Amino acid sequence: MKDYAEVEEKQVVTDITIYPNPTDGCFKIIMPEGVGKEHLYCLIYDLNGVLINENSLSEETDVYIGDKPNGVYLLKIINGDETYSRIIVKH
Repeated sequence: MKDYAEVEEKQVVTDITIYPNPTDGCFKIIMPEGVGKEHLYCLIYDLNGVLINENSLSEETDVYIGDKPNGVYLLKIINGDETYSRIIVKH
């Protein structure tokens, strides 16, 4: 018996640009050409797994987490059934 859930994570195109990282509270997500933009969004979680921010994405999107404490956050970009994860550091 397993005590954890198995999750299969597919990766979207890995040339997504996220900067600056570390950030002071505002960063950009730039999607590469050819990535479908209809159902594209990002989720940001704190290290306790609490969703702190959700945004729909376009070719270039500014994301603001300046009202959150300094620390490490998990950014997930969702494109249909594909997911791209990245660590964001706020200082």
